[in-house]
Amino acid sequence: MGIDLYFTALSPPSRMAYTTITALGLKHNLKEVNLMQGENRKPEFLSLNPRGKIPTLVDGDLCMGESRAISTYLCNMYEKDSAEALYPKDPKARAKVDQLLYLSENTNEAIVEYIAIGGVLFGGAPSWNEEKLPELHKTLALYECLLSKENEFMAANHVTLADFFMASPLLLLPMTDFDDYGNYPKTVAWLEKIKVLKYFKSCNEEGIKKMADFYKSAIEKKKGKKYRAISTYICNMYEKDSPTALYPKDPKIRAKVDQLLYLSENTYDVFLAYANVANVVFGSKFCQNEKKLPELNKELAMYEYFLSKNEFTATDHLTLADFFMSSPLLMLPMTGFDDYGNYPKTVAWLKKIESLMYFDQCNAEGLKQIESFYNSCIEKNKGKK
Repeated sequence: MGIDLYFTALSPPSRMAYTTITALGLKHNLKEVNLMQGENRKPEFLSLNPRGKIPTLVDGDLCMGESRAISTYLCNMYEKDSAEALYPKDPKARAKVDQLLYLSENTNEAIVEYIAIGGVLFGGAPSWNEEKLPELHKTLALYECLLSKENEFMAANHVTLADFFMASPLLLLPMTDFDDYGNYPKTVAWLEKIKVLKYFKSCNEEGIKKMADFYKSAIEKKKGKKYRAISTYICNMYEKDSPTALYPKDPKIRAKVDQLLYLSENTYDVFLAYANVANVVFGSKFCQNEKKLPELNKELAMYEYFLSKNEFTATDHLTLADFFMSSPLLMLPMTGFDDYGNYPKTVAWLKKIESLMYFDQCNAEGLKQIESFYNSCIEKNKGKK
């Protein structure tokens, strides 16, 4: 039957436990836990791990959590003693590995605080935390110091568990724009050796990419709120007043535009929910969320309402409101939705937006890339089934 590992590819600790299993060549069953849907809080999972955390390992009558403890258990239980053991049996060699396993919790914390994963994904942080840059450099200097000793790897002249867990947080740094590795040549060289390990790559590459996409999309979404402010500033600063201004100076007309700029944030969220983006890209779903169809139709009815009053959404000429209100609808075709029968004015208006001479230059390539990525995730998830 093998070992059961409850994990998600988005989780670095999960990936490290998975890497250990794969490096040891153990038969195993991966049990994907969808955190987005709260599967880790369901009674059946809590019966395995009361903390509701992943990874969780089940090996016969043993059930345990904590990635480092899982990895050392697997080595103690199944690894044959050798000169290149992941978890050496020699007490002194093992002590060096243990020291770094404990230390890796601190290095992970320092790096994650700089990346600000929790704040970016689930809080109000707009991006990584530059205030933590000094601590990040201290941490990288520590890596360099550890690698400046007689060893080729972290704890020995061969790969050990210490390398897995010390490398793990560094693999997330490219999600940010940090590239100041000039003082850390040994660290860079060592990390490249870890990244090219066949089993390390197979266990980590996809999860790291998903996390990076998730992280960057969260940053871009927060930037989106700034884009409205950027657009209004550009118009305030440089647009000449005219009857067809993108951001009219007349207070009443501007109020209509402002209303729709704020409203466009909600329409975007409704689209994301229907497209099921989080679960398609970061989970295992391979279609849109039909339960959200009523909300989508309500939004489309709202568009129809505004367009029954004017040729465009805010007035009878193009404004910033049309740019931001059209944005989520331009991505709707990637879901396969085509039930526009009750929304003829919305369809006609959207065609006007798409026919603008500058539209393709600013949107076509980005829309193509988003659709391709979304569909590739759907196909990959279908393959899992």
